[in-house]
Amino acid sequence: MWTQDTLEEMVARDLEEHMERVELAASDEEEAKADIVPTRKS
Repeated sequence: MWTQDTLEEMVARDLEEHMERVELAASDEEEAKADIVPTRKS
């Protein structure tokens, strides 16, 4: 049987991993947008 502490720890860990993935996805999108923007070469 799960204790409240164990459940909270699991949820916290899952949330932390999820937020890391969200941050990685957001930074990948920013890089993708930056790659799309044409650079002007003089």
